[in-house]
Amino acid sequence: MKSQIVKKNSFTSIFIALSIILAGIVITFFSFPYAKGLGSILILGGIIALSMSKKTLVHSASGNKIISYTYFFPPAEKNRIKVMCENSDFDMFEHISQSEHGIQMDIYLSKDGNYGAIQLYEYIPYKYEICSPLYEYEGEQAQKLSHYIKTLSV
Repeated sequence: MKSQIVKKNSFTSIFIALSIILAGIVITFFSFPYAKGLGSILILGGIIALSMSKKTLVHSASGNKIISYTYFFPPAEKNRIKVMCENSDFDMFEHISQSEHGIQMDIYLSKDGNYGAIQLYEYIPYKYEICSPLYEYEGEQAQKLSHYIKTLSV
C-alpha cells in the first residue's frame, strides 16, 4: 500500500526565491555598473534559496497539510502499541506511559482531521529504524486519533 502522504514545495518559499532572482537580474542588467555585484549576489542568493525551499507534508487525496507529532514510549510497550495501532483502539493512549526514549511514534494528521497515520521506530544503536508498517486511518478513525493526540501530555 502506497502512503497518501507526499512532500510538496511550499509556494511561498518558491515565490520569494524567484522574486530575489528577478530582482538580481533587474539590478544586474538595468542598473549602474557598480550595482552589478549586488545583482550577482541576489541571483546567487535566490538560487540557493530556491534549492533549499521548504517542503511541506500534504495528504495527496485532499491536498490538506499534514501536521506531525513525535512521542516516545518505553521499549516494553512496543507490542501493546502495535496492537493498539492495528485495532485502531486509541483508548489505550491513556494507559501507556511516555518516556524520553525507546519506541518512537510519529503521528501524521491532516488539518481537517479526516486522515491520520502512525509509524513506529525502534532504537537500534546510533539511529531509529522503522519497526512497523505505516498505519493509515481515514474518516471517523482519523478523528478519533486526533482526539487522543490532544490528550497526550508532552
